[in-house]
Amino acid sequence: MGHKIKQIREKLDEIASHKAKFHLNEQDEDRRVMPRERAMTYSFVNVSDVIGRDEDKENIIRLLQSSSDGRQISIISIVRIGDDVWNDNPMKWDPSKELFRTGANGSKIMVTTRSKKVASIMGTISAPHELSGLPYVECAALFTKSAFKEGQEKHYPNLLRIGNEIVKKCKGIPIVVKTLASLLLTNTDESYWKSIRDNKL
Repeated sequence: MGHKIKQIREKLDEIASHKAKFHLNEQDEDRRVMPRERAMTYSFVNVSDVIGRDEDKENIIRLLQSSSDGRQISIISIVRIGDDVWNDNPMKWDPSKELFRTGANGSKIMVTTRSKKVASIMGTISAPHELSGLPYVECAALFTKSAFKEGQEKHYPNLLRIGNEIVKKCKGIPIVVKTLASLLLTNTDESYWKSIRDNKL
């Protein structure tokens, strides 16, 4: 019997060490999260598919690595991303903000949103990081990569010229560039490309 008690104590000590290692806190409150259905996502990104945003990347890394000034949780907002955090009703954010308070000291949460108002409601640690439009050259490179198979653009100079005119209408918004380019992928009909170019965005 004494041997079994010793094993149980050793197991409890092991669990306690994991608690400290992973900064787990005891919470008496009942914090239930109501699940909502979301689209399937994944985090793999092929680095060769990323065009531009080097300066933004460095600024965001700096924000993530910056001191938390003694805050338990810091929230960093990135504005002007086509994402689904758009609800600007402060009352609807209260339950989520409560959950944010349960993390370990120094934790950071990154919120991506189209809305400056959402960033303000979330109580970010600094001014939201605002993404500006991609420069034309980078948009054109993204369009070419998305509208043509590799190297194919050399065989279609007229389509490439029309594509560059389409890019100018996209106002530096990468999702618009990629969406329009995907409509044209594998289609080499010049009149179709012109119809996309001449449509109002």
